[in-house]
Amino acid sequence: MRILWFSNCELTTTTSKGSGSWLYAMSGLLASDIELYNITEADVPNIVFNESNGIKEYILPLFRLRNGVPSIANIKKICQIVDEVSPDLIHIWGIEKYWALLFARGYIKQNPILEIQGLLSACCDVYWAGLTPWEIIKTIGLKEFLKPSSFLYFRKKKVEARAKFENEALSKLNVFSTQSQWTRNQIHFVNLNAQLYETKRPVRREFLAFDRWLKPSNNNLIVFTSLSYYEPFKGIHVLLKAIRELKKKYADITLKIAGPDITKTSRIRTGGYEKQLLSFISKYDLKENVVFLGRMNAEELVEELKNSNLFVNPSFVESFSASTAEALCLGVPTVISYAGAMPEFTEELQTALCYSPMDYKSCAAKIELLYTDCELSNRLSRNSIKLLRNKCSAEHVRNVQLRIYKDYLGHKSAE
Repeated sequence: MRILWFSNCELTTTTSKGSGSWLYAMSGLLASDIELYNITEADVPNIVFNESNGIKEYILPLFRLRNGVPSIANIKKICQIVDEVSPDLIHIWGIEKYWALLFARGYIKQNPILEIQGLLSACCDVYWAGLTPWEIIKTIGLKEFLKPSSFLYFRKKKVEARAKFENEALSKLNVFSTQSQWTRNQIHFVNLNAQLYETKRPVRREFLAFDRWLKPSNNNLIVFTSLSYYEPFKGIHVLLKAIRELKKKYADITLKIAGPDITKTSRIRTGGYEKQLLSFISKYDLKENVVFLGRMNAEELVEELKNSNLFVNPSFVESFSASTAEALCLGVPTVISYAGAMPEFTEELQTALCYSPMDYKSCAAKIELLYTDCELSNRLSRNSIKLLRNKCSAEHVRNVQLRIYKDYLGHKSAE
C-alpha cells in the first residue's frame, strides 16, 4: 500500500517536544508495512523533499491563506505532489490545517480518510472556561494594545472562523477516523452519512518501557500537568485555584507544568491569558509553588511523571488527550475533568477520578484523596496500566490502523 499523509509534523526530523508527538510513534509503527509519504509545512523558503527511516516527506512553505486555503498557484504545487506520489489512499491527520479543505472544495479529487484530533467548534463552546468578564478584561495589556488581534475576544473570533472551515470539511467529506465515541458523536450530527472508523493512538515507547509508577518517597505533594499551548479552555486557571485551596493544608505543594514557559517570555510577547495566569499565581501567593518546566521530550516527561504524586488534566474539552493516556500508561494516579472524551478513560475500569470542569474545590478534593489514600491510588494505578498498555500497545495500534486502511481500500475497489 502506498499511503500519503497530510500532517502537522515533520516526520523525517528529530522527535518533537509538544503537539502531535504521538504521530512520530504512529509513523514508526507503519513505515515497514506500507510505502509512507508525508506532506507537512514549516518555515522553509521552498518545497523541501526529505527521506528518512522509510518515510518520504514533502515540506511545504507556510503559504499565505485566503478563505482558508493557499492561492491557486500554490494549490497546483500540492496537486502536483499528489499526482507524483499517486497514492492508493490519502490520510489527513487533523482538521486544524487547510488540508481537508483542499478535498472538500474539490481541488484534489481523491476521497481521503480524515482523522479528527480535535474539534474547534467544541473549543468555541467552552472557550471562556468560566473566566468572569472582569478577568477577561484584565487580560488586556501592552501586547493587546500593540496587536489587538491577540486580545482573547479576537483570539476566540479566530477560532470561530476556523471552526466554520472545520464544519465545511466535516459536512463535505465522507470518511473519518477518531479515537473516541464522543468525537464520533460530534461528527455524526454534522454529517449523518459519515463513515466512521475507530482508530487507536500509540503511546510513545518511553512510556511503555518504564515499569510502573511508585509513590515518591518525598512526602511533599507534587502535582503534574502538561499542555502544548495556553487558551482558557485548557483550564489551567481552574487548576491554579485548586492548588490555592490545597496550599492551605499542604504549604509545600508543587504544581509542575510541562509546556511553554510563560515566565521566560518578554512582557510584550506574553499573551493576555498567559498574563492572567501569572497574575493568579501572584494573587494566590503561589510563586514558590508553581514551576514551569518548558517543553519536554518523552524521556524528560517520564522522569517528571514518575517523581510526581499525580497527574491532572483540567481541560474543558478533549477529543482524546495523549498526555492523559501517557500518564495512565505509567500508572500515575490521575485526576481529569469530566469533559469531552476524557470520561471514556474510566468506562471499562476505574482508572482516574473525575470532577466537573469549573469546580476547582472538587478538583482539589480529588487531588487530596489520591494523595492521602494509598490503597485507592495504587488500585487506579494498576487499573490504568492494565487497560491503557493493552489499548495503546504498538502491536494493537498497528493492527487497527492497517485494518482500517485495508477495509477502506476494499470498499474503494468494490465501488
